[in-house]
Amino acid sequence: VKDNRIVYELFGEPNLNSVQDVLNILQRSGVRNPETGELLDSTDKKLLSQSDHPIVKALLSYRNNFKIHSTYTESLRQFVNPFTQRIHSTFNQIGAPTGRFSSTSPNIQNLPRTSEFRKLFRASKGYKLIVADYSQIEVRVSACISKDQELISIFRNKQDLYKSVASKIYEIPYDEVTKEVRQRCKAVVLGFQYGMGAKKFKTYFNGFGQEEIDVEQSEEIRKAFFSKFQGLEQWHNRVKNATRSNARVFKTFSLYGRRRLFTDRQSLSFSAMVNSPVQGTSADITKYALIYLHQYLSVINRLYQDAVNQHKKDAPLPLRKAAIIVNCVHDEVILEVAEELAESLRPLINWLMEFPAIEVMKDVPVTVESSVVDSWA
Repeated sequence: VKDNRIVYELFGEPNLNSVQDVLNILQRSGVRNPETGELLDSTDKKLLSQSDHPIVKALLSYRNNFKIHSTYTESLRQFVNPFTQRIHSTFNQIGAPTGRFSSTSPNIQNLPRTSEFRKLFRASKGYKLIVADYSQIEVRVSACISKDQELISIFRNKQDLYKSVASKIYEIPYDEVTKEVRQRCKAVVLGFQYGMGAKKFKTYFNGFGQEEIDVEQSEEIRKAFFSKFQGLEQWHNRVKNATRSNARVFKTFSLYGRRRLFTDRQSLSFSAMVNSPVQGTSADITKYALIYLHQYLSVINRLYQDAVNQHKKDAPLPLRKAAIIVNCVHDEVILEVAEELAESLRPLINWLMEFPAIEVMKDVPVTVESSVVDSWA
């Protein structure tokens, strides 16, 4: 609404979903192509995202919010159960080849991550949400599989991952790493963890909200990273050598033993071979965590209901649960918990989620971060 009002006050009432109307607005505003310096002749998102013009920002914000409204907000209404007044998604246990869940009707795992949208999902009256997620789980799994001692040391010493990486590759004291440099190294870790090449990393890094770099600078960063994390590079090299062999069938295994077969050369790639055991292990850990949570919460719910009924002997209350699992998005678990129990149950929930990782990742500590909130935002 705010974005609409800004544009309407300046240009009347154009159709903001019309390419021609939007182009007219941009040209009348004097917005220029950042690459050529000429007046814009395109409404391409990649081109517009390079501009700092306030009208461009308002239009991009409108586009994003309109997509959220039309794709998600309106379509979600049809999935609201008339009896429970909740949305009940269908989860597929092996929706992805790596072992991750997928969900349908609706795809509750692919909702926008903006706080404006997620705050629509709120706890019931008398309840709170506990949002718990694994901290940097895939990097930790990569450290465990590759046996990279530098990465393992960072996690064992409970250091900030991205500050530590920045300190190592830029050779500056840990305490002198700025927020900007730390953010830059977030792109470095996430990009090179799965062996991204210099060309692809250049595009990834530049789209990460960082200063522009060219391919040569990208290659320099790549070399600096792997010079410090040699165990990771050696693991990547072993995988590359395996993909170059003449074998007809290739296999990857998660730390829990989940096997993925590659029987088609066209589906085989270095990134898939590196990604599968990492993502598969993360998925296995989350699924075991859900089992443990369900088992423990079932007991707690029975005790809680008995206590409630004991307190109201003359008029037993309807079934009221202490805590239930309401959603799982990859490495994040969302629970709805009775308000008076939320803070006391939170440490138990963290421990139950961490326990499956302890079984298979003895060298690398895994931590769960959680918070008690009113909404999913």
